[in-house]
Amino acid sequence: MLSDEPAEALPLEREKIARRHRDGFRPALHQHVLPPVFRKVGAGSGTPVGNTLIVCAFVGLLAAFVLLGWLVDLTSMGTLVVFAVVSVGVIVLRVCEPGLPRGFKVPGYPAVPAVSVVFCGYLFWNRPSDAVILFAAGWRSLSSSYFSFGRRHSKLARAETPIAPLEPSWTA
Repeated sequence: MLSDEPAEALPLEREKIARRHRDGFRPALHQHVLPPVFRKVGAGSGTPVGNTLIVCAFVGLLAAFVLLGWLVDLTSMGTLVVFAVVSVGVIVLRVCEPGLPRGFKVPGYPAVPAVSVVFCGYLFWNRPSDAVILFAAGWRSLSSSYFSFGRRHSKLARAETPIAPLEPSWTA
């Protein structure tokens, strides 16, 4: 065994991972913005079996047909984009929702999130230009398929009565 933990703890860890998966995608799954295969979990293991198989097949095809350097660049660029979005989100939430309970404190706010956005942008744009073009094309195709599926299948699209938009709390 690779771990010092008892074997009984492994099923609990699998359940935690499955719960994190469901909780992370819960809003998109609840609104039917993602295909139903991502909602199903295995009865015995409680893990997203269909989703795992789809991701494994996709990653396997990428590994078989795409150069490793490109995969490294694209993965790095995706991580930089996500980190920059989180940093912007920290600033926006602190300004728009100052009364929200905070799970953690950001040292040096607002300088640290702003500097992290700048550094992420610097690292992103200093990638090879073919990687930037490929990332932009992939981002565009994935986001357009996500939004077109969501537009047709969301609860909002199927609502019989119009749903009033929510008022942002900072305008009230």
